[in-house]
Amino acid sequence: MPDDYQDVAPTSADRPAVTADCDLDVVTTHIDDVDELVARLQDSKIAVAMPTSRA
Repeated sequence: MPDDYQDVAPTSADRPAVTADCDLDVVTTHIDDVDELVARLQDSKIAVAMPTSRA
């Protein structure tokens, strides 16, 4: 789950229901380098981006 800077994803869903069938990998830091981001997500079957607002 890229871009979860506030680390809210693990507490905003029914975590036991989610983690019963899959691993949850939450990215709480920005990954600017495209190659690094691809490496981090390459084994993922699903990627969910958290919406953010920046002032």
